[in-house]
Amino acid sequence: MEEPHVSTWPLVMTVAACGLVSLALLGLAHSRLAGRLDLLYLEVAKTALNLLFVGIAAMLARTVVDRYVAARERERAALERREAEASAAHARRLAALTTLTSSYWNVRKCLTIIDAHRSAKSYGEQIRLIIDHRLDLQQLDNDICAGMHALEQPFRIGNAIRALDAQLARLTDEWREKYLMLSQQQKADELVGPEAKKVPAAIEALPVLEALRADKAPALHTPFEDAAGLIRRQVFPLESEGEAPVNTGGGGAPRVA
Repeated sequence: MEEPHVSTWPLVMTVAACGLVSLALLGLAHSRLAGRLDLLYLEVAKTALNLLFVGIAAMLARTVVDRYVAARERERAALERREAEASAAHARRLAALTTLTSSYWNVRKCLTIIDAHRSAKSYGEQIRLIIDHRLDLQQLDNDICAGMHALEQPFRIGNAIRALDAQLARLTDEWREKYLMLSQQQKADELVGPEAKKVPAAIEALPVLEALRADKAPALHTPFEDAAGLIRRQVFPLESEGEAPVNTGGGGAPRVA
């Protein structure tokens, strides 16, 4: 914020005028030999000189006060600007943590539903949702690396998110390879009894799905916690100061607030 301009020119002119009048009256008084008029001129001159000194003092006081007020105003504006910037940065960091956490636990939910239903229909529906969550993670990675979330160590966070995305890529690749066969087998299973159905066992035997749906699966949870831990310590610095990174494990949700 620019310092407000305080014009002291009118006050300077007034003080100068008083000074000139005072000097003129003093000269006139001393040029006369005697008489009451001389005393009158002398008293007027003294009064004008007093006004001159008062004006000078007022001008100096006003300058000091104006500069003090301007400095305080600059400090207040700078403080408000810093607080606004800090608040905006915190909101962006919190948004990144929320997106990462929500995407991860939604993926885990999809895997749990696949494991519960073990049908080709549910398998296809949940993997398609996982693809949507992958896109959210990829966009988050791009935004973090571009500096849009005001995070420190953006490339370490991005590497962890990309490691998580790589595991999900293996999952979607497996789905792309096996889904058509499972869908066709599902139609055949509808014609036989529950004990003769082949799709549940086939889904359970998918190697990538089996590895990632396991409780506390490190292939997913480790890169998630690596990224979330780095962000969490910046969103909640006072809580994280002096503490080791919190690993919640696959069975418990990480803190987002």
